[in-house]
Amino acid sequence: MKINLKDPRVDEAIKFVKNKHNITSDKSLYEIFKKEYHCEILQESEDVFCVNGYLYITEEKYSTWFVLQFGESK
Repeated sequence: MKINLKDPRVDEAIKFVKNKHNITSDKSLYEIFKKEYHCEILQESEDVFCVNGYLYITEEKYSTWFVLQFGESK
């Protein structure tokens, strides 16, 4: 499952993970997403401000969790 970083659901997921795991740095955020939720935050290489990219969820059960937690796209 590939979701644009500009999707409001991704913003909610980032806030959820930051609050749950007391995240203080972007590196920690990326590591927790990968380790705990089997998701990767993929930035577009030419984007110097890191606002364009995708949240890529690699396993079906985590895709289901994401949809149940944050809703389907509109």
